[in-house]
Amino acid sequence: MKTLAAGMRDGLAGTLKQKGVYGDSRTAVGSRQGALTCSIFSRIPTVTIEMAVLTSKSDAAFIKSEAGQEKMAAAIAAGIQRYRIP
Repeated sequence: MKTLAAGMRDGLAGTLKQKGVYGDSRTAVGSRQGALTCSIFSRIPTVTIEMAVLTSKSDAAFIKSEAGQEKMAAAIAAGIQRYRIP
C-alpha cells in the first residue's frame, strides 16, 4: 500500500497532509475491533483510504469543495495506477 500512498502524494501536495500507511490495528476503528471487514473477507486487494481529519477545519473545507473532491479522486486514481503498473 505504500506504492498507492506514494502515487497519491504528488496529487495532494500542499493540500492534505499525508500521515502514512497503517495496518488495520492502527486505524481508529481497527484498533477497537481488530481487522476491518473488507480486509478479512475480500478475495481481491482492498484498502481503506482516510483522506482527511474531519476535526480539522481546513481538511473539512477541502473535502467539501468540488475542487477538493476532484483532487482527491485524481490522487486516488494516480495511486491505483502506480500500484497496478509499478
